[in-house]
Amino acid sequence: MAMSIGEYNNRVQEWINQHWGPSQACPMCRRVTPWQLAPPIETPLRQGVIERIPTHQALATIPLTCGFCGFVIHLNAVKVGILPGLEPVEPYREQG
Repeated sequence: MAMSIGEYNNRVQEWINQHWGPSQACPMCRRVTPWQLAPPIETPLRQGVIERIPTHQALATIPLTCGFCGFVIHLNAVKVGILPGLEPVEPYREQG
């Protein structure tokens, strides 16, 4: 079952309150203003700077935008508890 917008907002705000501290000031402008919460986004992960080889993996983050200066912070959606994590996979090694 999909998470409602209200439940999503509550979970993220609860995590922020537990991990960020009382001021929640913007690291850029140093103001304490309301942060704007956006839906999670996925950023495709690539191997190499030039080749851009797809890894078929993505990093899911939760963007928070400062209500004053627009500075954006991305929280890891798995660490926040919005998305389930995957079991680590052993890297492939040739038998030899």
